[in-house]
Amino acid sequence: MRSQFSRRRPVQSNPQLNGCPRSRFRFRFRVLRDYERAWRARDPAALATLFAEDGFVLSNGRLPVRGRDAIRAAYAEGGGPLVLRALAYAIEGSVGYIIGAYGSGQDAGDTGKFVLALQRASDGRWLIAADIDNANQRPRPSP
Repeated sequence: MRSQFSRRRPVQSNPQLNGCPRSRFRFRFRVLRDYERAWRARDPAALATLFAEDGFVLSNGRLPVRGRDAIRAAYAEGGGPLVLRALAYAIEGSVGYIIGAYGSGQDAGDTGKFVLALQRASDGRWLIAADIDNANQRPRPSP
């Protein structure tokens, strides 16, 4: 398992964005599946544990959030249907990233995109150092 992440990985693209079998990405993108599961369960504590202790959430139209306690509080009202899919990724030693898209269901299409900056913890788990996301549609101006 260690060798999977210890050598340099070039950026990988998924040319069959919707047709690529999920099983191919289960191991590499476990953090995505764990995030989906916690979001769907409306479990802010579980979401916060996916982040590094000093991790960031940088969401569209909101101030930055830093640290697990603040992330847990920020996600207290979050949750619901969520599907994350990787578009590209790279891993170098103990850091990496996943560029992806998200939506509310398998057939609903993408409603936004994200970048997850990752760091490997001392126990070998990949944690989110930063979650940067934004919607595909611009917010509508207030009247």
